Amino acid sequence: MIAALRRFEGSLQHKLHRDGFEDVSVALTNILRHLDRDGMRLQALAADARVTKQAASQAVRALEERGLVQVEPDPDDGRAKRVVYTGRGRRLIDRATRHVATMERDWSRRLGAEAYQSLRRALQRLAADEDA
Repeated sequence: MIAALRRFEGSLQHKLHRDGFEDVSVALTNILRHLDRDGMRLQALAADARVTKQAASQAVRALEERGLVQVEPDPDDGRAKRVVYTGRGRRLIDRATRHVATMERDWSRRLGAEAYQSLRRALQRLAADEDA
């Protein structure tokens, strides 16, 4: 599974670099993919990505430097801040989503639709299993 994950990440990274996002690493993409479309607080982003608040904060700074996110006041709490996508960040997520869909169609074709759906269901069960 690790080899398949690395191949997936490498393929996606290659496609994103080809699309003009050469400054985005796998680590940053893995944080960015947890950000809600409408943005979220840093603490929620860290929890969703299963990293420390400090690690999320460092990643957000790097994402800000690359023009992918910005930090702005939370409209629900003036003391809090929200991390939100910039236009460039939304373009990256849109491209990544399209690339993942293309890769999934390719996997379905290569494995056969039934085998691919079985694999997908099994991985979803494993991902949802809190005892794992």
